[in-house]
Amino acid sequence: MPIFLVKLQGIVILLHKPAKNTGNLEKWEHPKKSGIWIREILYTQTFNGKEGTYSAYQITVPAKLTGSVRKRKQCKTKLEAEKFASMEYQGSKKLGEEYFNATEHERKEFSICLPKLREQGLSLTKAVEFALKRLRPEGGERTVAEITTEIIESKRIRFTRGDLRERSFKDFSDRAIRFAGAFKDSPSYELTAENLKA
Repeated sequence: MPIFLVKLQGIVILLHKPAKNTGNLEKWEHPKKSGIWIREILYTQTFNGKEGTYSAYQITVPAKLTGSVRKRKQCKTKLEAEKFASMEYQGSKKLGEEYFNATEHERKEFSICLPKLREQGLSLTKAVEFALKRLRPEGGERTVAEITTEIIESKRIRFTRGDLRERSFKDFSDRAIRFAGAFKDSPSYELTAENLKA
């Protein structure tokens, strides 16, 4: 374990370093035959001149489970270490290598959001597709005014070519400008049928 040195207001010095006595430390596979190993680690901590020895548990998930490289995590207690090892093993069995493509934070987000979607009768796929179309629309985020201007220019080209009568072009332009003014700088993806009826 590397050494960490922190000085607070010139008074407190906190030092972590490997303990000298590392005999009889535990090391076991959890779950059994999973290939995931947990190893007890001892380190010393010096605080205001007083030194104490503490333990932590390092979990090593093999590359054969992650599909890429070994994964390591350190927990404060044996229970936390075994719980983490079990979750990693169960995830690898259910989803294979895909499980390890998500970070621990992303998996926590998933566990929080999924019950909310279930309550509304929505699948994760539908929610993501709905969100992507609005948060990352094709062509970028454009306002109603920007799109309206593009359409008016398209009509102008037709009018210039003689494909559109002047009265039709003027009538469309006037209505389009009023429409754009009603929604100002609103993103186009926020428009709904209810907005248009109102």
